[in-house]
Amino acid sequence: INLSHFAIFDVSGPDAEALLEYLSVARVGGSQPVGKGVYTHFLDEVGGVHSDLTIVRLGERAYRVICGGDTGHRDYVWMRRMAEDRGLAGVHFEDRTDQLATLGLWGPQARATLSALADDPDGLTPERFPFATAREIRVRGLPVWAFRISYVGEQGWELYTPFSYGLSLWDALAEQGVTP
Repeated sequence: INLSHFAIFDVSGPDAEALLEYLSVARVGGSQPVGKGVYTHFLDEVGGVHSDLTIVRLGERAYRVICGGDTGHRDYVWMRRMAEDRGLAGVHFEDRTDQLATLGLWGPQARATLSALADDPDGLTPERFPFATAREIRVRGLPVWAFRISYVGEQGWELYTPFSYGLSLWDALAEQGVTP
């Protein structure tokens, strides 16, 4: 599934964790390891759901915030406003939305399909690539940031690659029999 409508923001800096911990219902910082993804919500000032989104820890002071396309700009403005309101000047935002193509690959054959294309198929085993983790892989030499996540009840991944490689990744999956 083409998920390139997702809004993607890399949030980094010395105050990034403080901001995202303040905004998120779930724990996204602290002891969460690098590469761990967390589905969470941002709440509004009365405790209502402002957004549902996923946050992946990229580094000690770096996170990737993945929002639905229809809420992306609103969430971006909300994060910036909350950082400003809380005096968190040490937060850097990078909008990656127009840089990364995003494809969803799910279903009972998702692992076998991706393994057939991966430069290191052994790296996709459940033991080496657990659920709700993300990392860089190579698919026929293409750089892909793979996030093992599913919201359809089956195994799968969100696959992110620079837009210049998006069609090549799409074609490779289609050659394996993936039906859009």
